[in-house]
Amino acid sequence: MTQSPNLGAVPTGSGAQVRQDFNLADAALASEHEDEFAPSITYPFMRWRNDTDQLVSRRNAANTAWEIVENYGATTDPTVDDDAGAGYVPGAMWINTADSRVFFCADPTTGAAVWTQAGGGGGGVASAFGRTGAVLALGDFPAPTRSATAAAR
Repeated sequence: MTQSPNLGAVPTGSGAQVRQDFNLADAALASEHEDEFAPSITYPFMRWRNDTDQLVSRRNAANTAWEIVENYGATTDPTVDDDAGAGYVPGAMWINTADSRVFFCADPTTGAAVWTQAGGGGGGVASAFGRTGAVLALGDFPAPTRSATAAAR
């Protein structure tokens, strides 16, 4: 757990104390201010990692509230109630660690949030050169097709 009471200000004290305070501020930045409780000193767009709740939050542009940008310890899929009222923002990531699924928040409207499962859109290659089914490497095509393709290059 690393947070710094001197973040954003040059610390005062002896040379050794100032160096120690600068090192603490650097550690806080590198660890995303990890702690169970939010940092007392905040800045717009500052990140905070709460490893107890397994959330990463970001301070909003006005520096008035925390926005959840990542839930990396969920054991269920998100619902319509995992929304702006709970602190989620568009683009927030939700990782269901129990079922190995990842979701992104497309719309955090309160009571009607829309989460899209990564890879759930049927992406990927479904056909190649009119062939459907498993799409394999070039060696999958018969020799005449391979030769004609190579000659056309």
